[in-house]
Amino acid sequence: MTRARETLALMQLDDAGRPDPRDRALAARQGERAGTLLRSLAGAPSVVQRPAPRPDIADPRLDERVMECTLGDVFVSFAGRKAPGSRTHRAIAALSPGDPLSLVPTNGQWKMVDGEGTQVGRMARTWSVPAGMTVTKAVVGGIFTRRANDGRDQEWKPRLRCDAWDVVVPQLTLIPLPPTGRQE
Repeated sequence: MTRARETLALMQLDDAGRPDPRDRALAARQGERAGTLLRSLAGAPSVVQRPAPRPDIADPRLDERVMECTLGDVFVSFAGRKAPGSRTHRAIAALSPGDPLSLVPTNGQWKMVDGEGTQVGRMARTWSVPAGMTVTKAVVGGIFTRRANDGRDQEWKPRLRCDAWDVVVPQLTLIPLPPTGRQE
């Protein structure tokens, strides 16, 4: 529960009689664990017992998915191809995790643009928005330093214009695309 940011959904799934082997903390039979805990707390002056509210599953935030991108999702040499001190390098240096980004589709690729309109990165050519989803929000997930001698592929090294540069890796919020087709 320590990772929930705005909402947390707790569910009990029917495990068809196969309890999780990690769930052996209490000497209770399957299905009695919560009841055993509640009975031991019944009547305690510090416990307030209320009926559980009905879940509001209409909240559109429940459809959101957070995608933590990795270095494999971005073109790591993007800023390395820019001259040191360029607008791109200055813009990346001004970013911090959590800062807003825009993902802009251009010529079959996705550019990462900061709030000032400067391109600060690009998604890898092989990256695409997951099927059936659309990006509603992009923020800086992390900024990592890359060095010219980090890679094994010698083919791209002649295009580099600096020995070290920062790579912006986004965190994306996705929602399902609305259904297509006419409803009659």
